Amino acid sequence: MQFLDEPSITILTASPRRMTIFLSLIILISNLALLLLLFALPGDAAHILQSYKFYTIFAVVASCLGLCGSALKIPHLASIFANYLTFDAVITVFPRLILVLSIPTFGATICDTVWHLAVPASHSTYSSVNGMDGITQSDEFWQQLERAEAWDVKRCEGLLWGFQAVLALSLTGMTVVQWWFSTRVREYAAMLLRRERGLFVGDEEMSKL
Repeated sequence: MQFLDEPSITILTASPRRMTIFLSLIILISNLALLLLLFALPGDAAHILQSYKFYTIFAVVASCLGLCGSALKIPHLASIFANYLTFDAVITVFPRLILVLSIPTFGATICDTVWHLAVPASHSTYSSVNGMDGITQSDEFWQQLERAEAWDVKRCEGLLWGFQAVLALSLTGMTVVQWWFSTRVREYAAMLLRRERGLFVGDEEMSKL
């Protein structure tokens, strides 16, 4: 059959119109789910959740405009959606950067907490066997026991550094993909605008509309 010979269509290879519809649907559904979750959470004194609710509502409205603009081929609505994608890519850089830079601080706290949780257990075991006098008289042995039984802090920090690198690469990739999507949607809006103004639209561009 003919459709079996056609290449599979993904969001990256689809036409700008199909891509815009699919992308706006994903953003609309995800932000609606997030909005329901935010309204279910109790309010906070700093009103951070309240601000995030407003931004999520803004994302829902923008995605609705993008869906209508691509489905009805309205260039200005598609352009608004492209501007939202660009704005979101820019404004989310700072929280992502803060998240990546805060990992060493939280990581040191986590490793130190695990270390101190492991040491008292070993200390109690050793105390019950040898008594407190044995501990005060064998500090060197106790230090060796700590190194043998407690969490390896260097290994913990190494794992956290690896996690930080993976997270940084992932968030950078997400930002680049957002920029790429916003560029594609903006190009699609420009094609719609040229067609609306009666300017020449080639056969290749017509196939993308």
